[in-house]
Parts: sequence; structure tokens; C-alpha cells
Amino acid sequence: MHESPDTLPAARIPRATYRLQFHAGFTFDDAVAILPYLQRLGVSHVYCSPIQRARPGSTHGYDVVAHGEINPELGGHEGYCRFSQALRAHGLGQLLDLVPNHMGVLGADNPWWTDVLENGPASAYAGYFDIDWEPMDADLRGKVLLPVLGDAYGRVLDAGELVLDLDADAGRLVVCYQSQRFPLAPATYAQVLARAEGMACEPADAVRALRQRPVEPALERAVRAALAAWNRPGERDALHTLLEAQHYRLAFWRVASDEINYRRFFDINELAALRIERPEVFEATQGLALDLAARGWVDGLRIDHPDGLRDPAQYFARLQEGYARRAGRPPPGIDAEGRPGRPLYVVAEKIATGHEEVPGEWAIHGTTGYRFANVAGGVLVDTAAEAAFGRIWRTFTGEKRPFSEIAIEAKRSVVANPLASDMTMLAAMLLRIARADRRTRDFTLNNLRRALAGVAACMPVYRTYVTPERGASPQDRRLIDEAVDAARARSELADDSIFQFVRLALRGEAPAGGEVPQALREQVQRFAARFQQFSAPVAAKGVEDTAFYRWFPLA
Repeated sequence: MHESPDTLPAARIPRATYRLQFHAGFTFDDAVAILPYLQRLGVSHVYCSPIQRARPGSTHGYDVVAHGEINPELGGHEGYCRFSQALRAHGLGQLLDLVPNHMGVLGADNPWWTDVLENGPASAYAGYFDIDWEPMDADLRGKVLLPVLGDAYGRVLDAGELVLDLDADAGRLVVCYQSQRFPLAPATYAQVLARAEGMACEPADAVRALRQRPVEPALERAVRAALAAWNRPGERDALHTLLEAQHYRLAFWRVASDEINYRRFFDINELAALRIERPEVFEATQGLALDLAARGWVDGLRIDHPDGLRDPAQYFARLQEGYARRAGRPPPGIDAEGRPGRPLYVVAEKIATGHEEVPGEWAIHGTTGYRFANVAGGVLVDTAAEAAFGRIWRTFTGEKRPFSEIAIEAKRSVVANPLASDMTMLAAMLLRIARADRRTRDFTLNNLRRALAGVAACMPVYRTYVTPERGASPQDRRLIDEAVDAARARSELADDSIFQFVRLALRGEAPAGGEVPQALREQVQRFAARFQQFSAPVAAKGVEDTAFYRWFPLA
């Protein structure tokens, strides 16, 4: 790679990497013990699983709850220092696995999420998570749906499984369900504490009093007596009214597929998506890793699931710029090949199909090797035997359809079931856009939903990369056209003009003709961005997790 004179020198490229999966049973000190072995193997860089603080007991580290801390279960900061020093002593480099798309939630161990549940849209972290605070369901406006209950909410409440308690360590009133704790809104403290004898007080006073640690013993006794009164069997109606006043709604876990209003990692409720496109969220979540890289302890980053990000190109550019700034160097420029400067070695976990090119504006050194693995694996497959294996497969299973048809069917199933709530939100966004123009206002929610589901199922790649700044690339337009045309050919909609409307929206373009208000343009651009974040999990769950288990002639 050729760098222009005003950019950083080229990154150190790994020769051979070895993955280390850290958890409580394999810590930094355990890793130090095997470094001589890795050195003898010829490894150049150790590739570390996520090292930031994750949910307690996590065996994978992808459920980070505190980006600014090194996981104490792995050895904390001191253990990491020993590990990094040992790497340098053995002449080994270090790569970190970063998870920018989501965080672990639904436990009491994520302070940002806890603050959102406590304070709702007024939380300082409300904009950190991708939450729809204005969903179609009016009862959920200003709230987060929490699908955590093992049975219907009414039955759980009536059975006395929702219990008010005092978290004395945190100075919070909470509602407990089994081992989980959810904070009460400070504005509702006075209502709860009114039952404490002689202690009715203003909400702010109650919050201040409880958060003085340790909690004054007489105050704690009075609070616990009030909570005991709330938890009596005859108080279920009052408890329900109190819970309705919170910034969240506790719900049966099966409700998630239809009504959840925060974006997740695929359909995993415990992993809430972040709005990494916001500069403050980027700095709060990526700063530690960039600091370690600028210090010289980390040589590169492996980025998990960038297809979940609103704008991967922007994210990768910020990584390189943040690294250069911390290292006290000029910002990266453009190299002789017209690509962005890449002073920090970065690879993206990206699955690209055979007819898809990874965007050239991504400031990365490549992907993590899925395409190479397919090529290498292909050496072991005799393609001349395809017809024979196909006959065996069809005879044994009775399945006559090609894989492409099975994949489309599987993606439709994903859209209609585990990701149905995401589809509802997208259809509602598109409906608001349609209603803004007299030529499209007759497109109904149901028909828009059916058209979008068809396009998502027919998308030949994980996603496109349309942005307001760059628009749709020629590759984006080709892929959108392919998906829309295929969906229209399969559609049973009486009025297929809806597909041209969808085509423009997916390109981030407002309906043609006449003056288009700026607010409408922005709505369309938000829709296009959100659809791209939706089609990626549809493809992953539909193809990798479903179709591959329905069509496997090589078995």
C-alpha cells in the first residue's frame, strides 16, 4: 500500500494469528503461560476475544456492559498489563476483537441501560441505544418493552412474582422478577414511600435520601416496611398502576417478536443495538481500544458485524482518525490507489457474496476471511460430482427446489416471525412517507409490509450501503433493482406500482416530481438506513441459521 506523505506509515500486517478465547476459566495470566508455545508455532499476532467488561460469567465476551473497563473476570487492568508486556517480550503482536453494534442488557450490570429504564427518554443515555420511543402502539410511547417474563404479565403479577424491593447498594427502589431487578422511576418514589409511616416526601428528596450510601438505618427500615405493604396479595391492582407509570413495560418473552421497540443483535433480546453513528457513543465505546492502539499495545482491530451499523464507512473512518489523533499524528489521507489511509490495521467481519464487492471507501485492510475460506474449501470439493449428489439428495429427500428458493422461503419466515416487530416498524416508517404525498397515500400499511417483506427475502446480499452523503452506488442500485424486481415478480399485490415507490425509498430518494420538503427527504434517508440494518440479520438468520439446515446435499 502506498501512503501519501501527510499520512501515517503503513500498519503492521499480521503474518499468522492465533485466537485466544478469554473467560473466567482462561484469563490473561493463563494466556501468558502459552505464549512460548505460540512463538514456536510461528504466530505473529495473538487475536484476543473481547476484553471489555461483559455480563458476569460470559464465556464469549460479546455482551459488553462497560466499554471503558477491562473485564475483571479476565484479570482486569493489572492482568492485561502483564499479558501485554509478556507479548512484547516474546515478540508477539496483539489484535483486539471489538463489538461496536450492541451491548449486553436486561441485567442490572449495564449502568447505561439501567439509567435508561430509570429515566426513560430523559436519560443521558437514551440516545445511545437504538430505541423507538414513538412506536405505533400508543401504550408504548416513551417506554421500552422488556420481554423478560416467563408467562403472561397478568398471571405473573397475580402470582406475586413481581416484588418491590430496595437495592441498598445502589440506593434505588426496584421491581424484582426472579433474579432480575428493574429500577423504578424517581418520580414514582413518593407514591411508594407514602406508605412509610410519617415519611411522605417529595420525589427528589426521596432519591437524595436513598442515594446517600450507606442508607441511614432508620430510613431503610421505614422504606422496607412500606415495600412490604406494597407486596401484600391484596395490592396487585395498586402495583399494576405503579408499574404502568414506569419507563418500561414488563412483558411475556414471546411478545418480543411482535412488539419489541429497541433494535437488537438479530433477535437476541439481551443484546441491544447501539447508535454508534453518534460521535459521543463512538467515543464512549471505542475510546479504550484506540487508546491501547495509540499506546502501542494493540496492533490492530477485528470489527464484529459491521453490517449492523448505520454507516460502516463512517465508522471505519472514525477508527482511523481516532487512532491518528491519539497517536499525535496527522489525520489519514488518501493513498495512491485512491483509498482512504489506513494507519491502523483493521479487518471487518463481513460476508460478501461472489458477485459483491466490499465498498472501496471502507478504511480497512480486508475482511476476516470468509471468502478465502470458501475458495480454500472448494479445493476439496469435486464439482464434477454435483449432478450425482443432486440426484441422491432429491431421491432421498424429495426436495426438488434449488437452494435459492429455499433461502428465499427461509428469509420470509424470519421476517414473519422472529423479526416481525422490526418489519412492523419499517412498514410504519414507510407508511408515514407514503402519506406525505397524494400520489402514494393510498398505499396501505399491510401492502407496504408485504412488499418490504418480499424485497428483504429477495435481497441477494446482506445489505446495501446507501447514505445521505454518498447516495446509492452503482452496486447498491443494481442490488436494489434485483431485489425489487424479484419481489415484484413473485408478488400477488393487485397494484404493483408500490414496488417503484419502495425502490426509490431504498435508494434514499424521495418520490419524484414537485418540490420535496427537507423533512420528507430526511425521513426517506432514515428509512433507507434502517432497512439496511434490517436486511443483514434477515440474510444471516434466513440463510446461515435456516436454509443451510434445510438444504445440504453434501451430507
